[in-house]
Amino acid sequence: AEITALGKQIIRSVVGVIQNFPNKIAVEGYTDSAPPGAGQMSNWELSVARALSAKRVLEQDGINAMRISRVVGYSDRKPIFPRGDPRNRRISILFCARKKQKPPDNLGWLLKPAR
Repeated sequence: AEITALGKQIIRSVVGVIQNFPNKIAVEGYTDSAPPGAGQMSNWELSVARALSAKRVLEQDGINAMRISRVVGYSDRKPIFPRGDPRNRRISILFCARKKQKPPDNLGWLLKPAR
């Protein structure tokens, strides 16, 4: 999953903004619902490859690798356009929350050590 020149340019623009914030970053990859051709990687593999390609560009453009907390692929499971629309072939770059979230009170038992 190679990123186009325009895609790299867009990521560079994003890097210029996110370098000003200390948050961890997540990179997500997506595909459309078109089935892969014979001998091609699955949509799951393609979505992960797409996210990894974007991660590499982020790092090449100055984002410290330690800031990237996760890289995941969602295949065609989270479309934002109608199914089959090639615009669903995309990545997302997300800021992760900085503070730890307290679990709901009814789930606190999950954090207690086992006896």
